Amino acid sequence: MLAVTVHLTPDKSFFPLLIIFVIVLVALHFLVFRPLLRLIDRRHEVTAGEEERAKGLESASAGYEVEIRREFEELKKRGTVIREGLRSEAEKTARELIERARRDREAILARGAEKHDEEKRQAASQIASDVPRLRELIVSKIMMEGGGDE
Repeated sequence: MLAVTVHLTPDKSFFPLLIIFVIVLVALHFLVFRPLLRLIDRRHEVTAGEEERAKGLESASAGYEVEIRREFEELKKRGTVIREGLRSEAEKTARELIERARRDREAILARGAEKHDEEKRQAASQIASDVPRLRELIVSKIMMEGGGDE
């Protein structure tokens, strides 16, 4: 069987390796780890600040949203009032136009009736003035036809 011997005391390379390790550790600490830790800390600070700023902006935007919704509802109500006012004004104007058209129609019909009555009177007058002449023509015609038979 093979015998393995274990030495519990350090050999002569242990201390130089320990010194090199400590030097490398100190160098890494100052040259790599400390700047890296500062960079990480700065990033955490910036991130925390930006998170706070984002929360502030979010709460401000929520406030703006509530204000905008309130203003929108107010404008919507005002729009409804304006629309109803315009609608009633349009209905009033329509009624006035219809009434004016009705009056104009009645006036036109009245003028037409007057003109018709005047034409009727003129025709009656013309006929009345033409009756004696027509009577003479008829009588003369009858006389001529009656005189030719005998």
